[in-house]
Amino acid sequence: MSNIFEKNLMSIRPTVRLCEIERRLKKNKVVIPPPTRSTLVNMCEDGTFETAGNNPTSMGWLVYEDSYVKWKDSVSSGGTVLRLSEIEALIRTHKIITPPLSRGTLINLCKAKVLETTPESPTSLGWLVYETSFLEWVKSLNCVEARN
Repeated sequence: MSNIFEKNLMSIRPTVRLCEIERRLKKNKVVIPPPTRSTLVNMCEDGTFETAGNNPTSMGWLVYEDSYVKWKDSVSSGGTVLRLSEIEALIRTHKIITPPLSRGTLINLCKAKVLETTPESPTSLGWLVYETSFLEWVKSLNCVEARN
């Protein structure tokens, strides 16, 4: 009887509540800023996350842990990623470029591969730019300034 129980237990895919995914994303800074709860719900509804059922349970959305890990690894394989809203805020706050670049210009920089994005970009979270790529781009702007 123990073997049957163990066999069945081993075939169960662990699930994670959406609040735990939210906590992990904030703690590990996978995506900056972290997705909102409504964005995470949309990711459950659109199939980005594989869930136990097509609707939330009495405990909310239950996401298969391996599905979350697969998504996280695909998004952050090159390190922390920044959403365009964070890049806009950094440019504005630190006056990297005045006037700040428009969202359209940032998207064009992503499409032209000036800013390195995750392979799946744009995703359900929009364009995701590797933090290191953004920092290298900012440093290159300073080099251009120094030469003039």
